[in-house]
Amino acid sequence: MPSVRNLIAKSHLPEDRPTFSAAVAAFIYVAIAGLYILISGRVAAAFSVSLQQLQTIEAYKGIAFVAVTGVLFFFISLGWWRRTRDQRNLLVQSERRAVASMYSAALAHDLNNLLMVLSGLVEGIKEHEQSDARLSDMRASLEHALQSLSLFSKRIASTVRQLQPSENAEVDLTIALAQIVELARKHPDVKFCSLSMEALPQVVLALNRELLEQAVLNLILNAAQAAGPRGTIKLVAKRTNRAVAIEIHDNGPGISPDKAESIFDPGFSTKSAGSGLGLLSVQAFAATSHARISVERSPLGGALFRLTIPLGQEPLNAPSGV
Repeated sequence: MPSVRNLIAKSHLPEDRPTFSAAVAAFIYVAIAGLYILISGRVAAAFSVSLQQLQTIEAYKGIAFVAVTGVLFFFISLGWWRRTRDQRNLLVQSERRAVASMYSAALAHDLNNLLMVLSGLVEGIKEHEQSDARLSDMRASLEHALQSLSLFSKRIASTVRQLQPSENAEVDLTIALAQIVELARKHPDVKFCSLSMEALPQVVLALNRELLEQAVLNLILNAAQAAGPRGTIKLVAKRTNRAVAIEIHDNGPGISPDKAESIFDPGFSTKSAGSGLGLLSVQAFAATSHARISVERSPLGGALFRLTIPLGQEPLNAPSGV
């Protein structure tokens, strides 16, 4: 993908010394205008036989000067605005390509999370091959993960054509969250943590199931990585008259106030080896469901990430300070 510097260079814009270039252009204009005034004044004086005739010539000369410079200014301004528009369009296209690249990277990030879950399931099956009941449950979880993996493969393939997720469908939030929690428990970063979920009254919402799964899964994985082995993670879902709030609590170090503003920026990560792509999936889900994302201190001592999903179609107001 071309860099901004290359785009500017291709637009033939002076990027090294703009002040010097502007000064040279102004000097050339002043020199030409000065020469015109001096030469035209002498020519007018030579051909004038009276003061009145000189005044008339000077008036016409001034009008001609303003008209010519005005036309020149028009074409120079037109060229500058066209060049600025072209440059802006190039930058917009570059930004769109960057967003597409980031979105694809987020999908790859989520795909890797599912692959790690599958690895954990395979290891579990190897350890419990003689237990039919356990093996049946693991196979059910494996089938669910494989279905999600298949959906992700289709989304990655369609990203090249358009960055539109699949259509929303009615989702029983209680069942969906329970399945996501069970799926998350198989992840190596989560299986040694204490992950619990509070009961939620039955709620059916029109949502993108895949994006919901990846958003909540990423928040749980982030909580597990922050809390560390033997950490505590709690998923709480609350319903009000206007919205449903999904909260993921952990007892890790939390998010410092100076990083709360930047945590949702693409590529930002509080971990030294982090990619900063996990929260991009959360933002993708929020965008499709008119949800609101916020982060604050959890009663457990760590971070509290909250997804507030409206029960209607109207988007919620953005939270203050986040």
